[in-house]
Amino acid sequence: MSTHTDQSTHESPMLDCATAVRQLWDYLDGNLDGVHQEAVRQHVTRCSHCFPNANFGQLVLNAVAQVRREEPDVSSVRDGVIARLRAEGYSGQ
Repeated sequence: MSTHTDQSTHESPMLDCATAVRQLWDYLDGNLDGVHQEAVRQHVTRCSHCFPNANFGQLVLNAVAQVRREEPDVSSVRDGVIARLRAEGYSGQ
């Protein structure tokens, strides 16, 4: 897959959805270099298909961080994360 230079910044590559999703967790963790971090940020904030994935990923990370602060017992983290996601309106198995 090729990337194109975003003409508005002349620095951040313009990403397609597949590339943005592949880099999503590194983006959410802040593990990309500045140019790639910004490219993924621009893509997910503009793309109606990818935004929900990024939003859900951020909710998961926030829920894990909150549960870890409240629950020192690692075995209860899963249940706490699921409860927080359900409180945000997500349902699932």
